[in-house]
Amino acid sequence: MHSRSTWFWFGLAAALFLFILFFERHWQKPLPESGAAGPLLAGFQPDAVTRLEIRSSNYVARLQREGDYWRLLAPVAYPANPVVVQNLFQHLARLDRRILIRTENYRDFGLAPALATIRLQQDTQQIVLEVGLPSPTGDQVYVRLPAQPGIYLADIALLKEALPPEADRWRSFALLASPTNFVFDRFEVRSATRGLGFSLQYQPTNRTWRLSKPMTARAHQQRANQLVLACLEARVARFVTDDPAADPELFGCSPPELELALGTGTNDQLVVQFGSSPTNDPALVYARCLAHTNVVLVSRDLVDRLRTPYKELRDRHLFTFDPTQVQMVEVSGANPFLVRRLTNGSWRLTQPEDYPVDPVLLKELMGDLYSWEVADFEKDVVTDFTAYGLAPPWREVTLRASATNGSPASAPVLAQASLSTNVAGKFYARRSDENSVFTIEEATIYRLPQFGWQLRDRHLWSYPLTNVVRVTLREGARVNQLIRVDTNRWSFGPNSQGIMNEFAVEETVFRLGDLNAIYWVDRGEGARARHGFGADSPRLEIEVRTPGSDRFQTYALEFGPPRKQGVPLVCVTLEGQPWILEFPAPLYHLLMRELPWPRSPAAAATP
Repeated sequence: MHSRSTWFWFGLAAALFLFILFFERHWQKPLPESGAAGPLLAGFQPDAVTRLEIRSSNYVARLQREGDYWRLLAPVAYPANPVVVQNLFQHLARLDRRILIRTENYRDFGLAPALATIRLQQDTQQIVLEVGLPSPTGDQVYVRLPAQPGIYLADIALLKEALPPEADRWRSFALLASPTNFVFDRFEVRSATRGLGFSLQYQPTNRTWRLSKPMTARAHQQRANQLVLACLEARVARFVTDDPAADPELFGCSPPELELALGTGTNDQLVVQFGSSPTNDPALVYARCLAHTNVVLVSRDLVDRLRTPYKELRDRHLFTFDPTQVQMVEVSGANPFLVRRLTNGSWRLTQPEDYPVDPVLLKELMGDLYSWEVADFEKDVVTDFTAYGLAPPWREVTLRASATNGSPASAPVLAQASLSTNVAGKFYARRSDENSVFTIEEATIYRLPQFGWQLRDRHLWSYPLTNVVRVTLREGARVNQLIRVDTNRWSFGPNSQGIMNEFAVEETVFRLGDLNAIYWVDRGEGARARHGFGADSPRLEIEVRTPGSDRFQTYALEFGPPRKQGVPLVCVTLEGQPWILEFPAPLYHLLMRELPWPRSPAAAATP
């Protein structure tokens, strides 16, 4: 190596050393260094924090824990926003020591003075954290612990999201935020306008609401719960003033247009007065909470809901009961009957006759009673029900629990309602536990079975297709007889003729083997004549061999005259008497189309 080159490199190294010694070290430019792993706020336990103070350039907020809640002490005494407090604690818990900047030049990082200072009181320990400027990249913020040297980097969300820019953000935005925790059982709306004020009283035993003003009556549970919940969820749109000396008349609160009170018994716990709207924003309404003496703005929609007339909060259900508890359905008055639940869960008509009850019809009846709503409230307090046709009533429906000695009269009443027929163009009803009279729709009253036998089990019969011997089709004096030979094999009997599709006949007879009525129409010896059945009515007979014997049983269907609806009524004989029923339309069209009747079934069925 040449001596000239050696001296050149030696001089360059010396110059670089002097530059670092006299210039670089005095620049104090912070360089990220690896810090010890672990949380920045050692020992921080959010649930143990009892006091919180935030100092920023805009405000100073002081908060104090009171049991499970937080209360704002400054700049105004007010219930605190628990979501904002928990959000801050979550960000503080995520701070760590991984990125450390060793420097004493805190001013350039926005930490002398700090943009915000957070003080936490945790038992006897006080934790202080200073928050400075965002980093040049914009995704982090400088923070430091005043008792320790150096600066750390934290997520920018600590500054942008966890520290509200305004003191009001620390306040609870719930309209019904209370300075003290309380449980209310009274929800009252007061108004000078007639018909708007009402009071709802909560019944803890059955967890229901009941109207107590302007009258005592059952409340519609869904509507009452929705109204109470809407008020509990109501939020402040904007805080207007906290001055206790502010003139309430300026906000339309003297006197208030509407007043909401939550209370326990007769004691008001929280009262909110609603006034007028700002001239530039009719969608908002001034509200004054007397517990805080402050004025806020809330949505007019809430006030409109509180204007609900009390009648709309009344329960319109004529029957209120638990279907699982009902063991008897008793109808007295015109055409009385009694239905009982058996030990196996099925139902049976026991008075005035004994029949098995169709489970679907009984379920529909219970559903109708459960959902039956009155049309209007005729009169709230009635002492003489004679004028309404309810003393005695035309019919009375009673739902009972289990009888103690087998007698229906000894069974506890779960629900009971009386009904009247047409009285001066109206139909009336009343509950046995109330003195009010209601009007009901005429169509609704006829949803009740007129007779108990209408609830009879609609299943007519069942037979195995393999046991079918013959099918006889009669129409007047003409007869066609079909003999079943084997599977899908049929032949005409003596003196019978026509065109027969054996597969179609097999399918039709198979479907007739498990037959159900749509509903019962009539019964008794005079029923055939009342519905137009005669000696020449089309008749279908299915002869079936009884399994394991040489005996035979005949199942017969008799078809009535054509109807405009397309499907005639059908008559069957049960227990030795005629029963008229509505027949399934698809099955009727199938048997009329596929069976070889003595003459054209289409001609016989067409009106």
